[in-house]
Amino acid sequence: MATEAETEHQFKERIRANKDDRLFQGNIIHPQTPLRLLPDEVKQNQVVYIAGRKPNKARNVAQSYGFKKIVTGADLLDKNLELFPFDPLKVTGKKGRTKTKALPDGTSTFKPSTKSKKQGPNLLRNLKIDHIFIWNEPRDWFLEIQLILDMLISQQGYIGTVSTKNGDTALPNNGWLQDGQPKIWANVEDFEFETASYHLHRLGTGAFLEALKSVWRAKTGCEDLEYEHVGKLSGMTLEYAHDQILRAYARWMTEKGLAPVVEKSEVRRVYVISDNPGKDLEAVLDFKPEGGAEYIPILVRSGAWTGTTKELERKPAAVVDDALDAVVWAMRNEGVDAHREILDVPRHLMGLVGVGEVVREEVMAERLRLKRE
Repeated sequence: MATEAETEHQFKERIRANKDDRLFQGNIIHPQTPLRLLPDEVKQNQVVYIAGRKPNKARNVAQSYGFKKIVTGADLLDKNLELFPFDPLKVTGKKGRTKTKALPDGTSTFKPSTKSKKQGPNLLRNLKIDHIFIWNEPRDWFLEIQLILDMLISQQGYIGTVSTKNGDTALPNNGWLQDGQPKIWANVEDFEFETASYHLHRLGTGAFLEALKSVWRAKTGCEDLEYEHVGKLSGMTLEYAHDQILRAYARWMTEKGLAPVVEKSEVRRVYVISDNPGKDLEAVLDFKPEGGAEYIPILVRSGAWTGTTKELERKPAAVVDDALDAVVWAMRNEGVDAHREILDVPRHLMGLVGVGEVVREEVMAERLRLKRE
């Protein structure tokens, strides 16, 4: 997991772009990037719990978005090992113990004693979790499911408490999640993914979510566990990306000496290249942004999917071999006589392709230059 700035730097190095090149500036969108849009009140004053492959790296990314109060599983265990009765598998890294941070505002986790069992926890000193971020697949599912379950059955998110509303048949959902418990935000739903090192697909964050939902059903009897999907490809992410496209278009118009004010209706088509015929394809086909822009999905066979359209209930606009073929298809659909041989040379243009209306002039200019040479 990296910040957008780190990814921008990596991309520039890979394509040998000039350090001052603004090609990727503001155009990098990670699955969790739209969480930048959460109100300052949330980012400044509320506590978020992060579960993920590398919790401390995730903490750094969240801090770059402005979140001030961040807690990980390692932080909780560092303050109270009784939260988990077994040896945590991966909360400690290969090179030693994971670095931990103090809990926000001097709070602590509830450790019941004879006196406290009678009086209950002192909520003023107890840690309260307001949001749960599942940013990618955790290493220790057992630990994370246990801690997240504790938060979901708690009183208003206070660690170590149990809501008196749980199981109350007079309340909606039999009282479960009716007492101000934290909201779950998940940024990836892919059940499995392809790796370069092994021939079979490996379980991903979507599988972890299914495991969490199964435990929730067994614990509560509720049919499903609701969460907000914020990552790829969700409506929230597409909305965020669409806004970034409009901003990029406005910058381009300004640089060309044209009117910097861009109406939403001026962006008419957006091409989305994906190797996921499932939820990615559905999200693109269902997305209807304000202004009427048409989102056009192009499916490639060079990633996780290598099948045929016969097996798909909903169809993409095109199926091609790889991303470059997808760019060629999009350009031709925009009336540009594009070919792989031409687009393969100016590799820096690959990052621009997304909206035919924006890049047409740049591609045409490049083609003319190549012909002259």
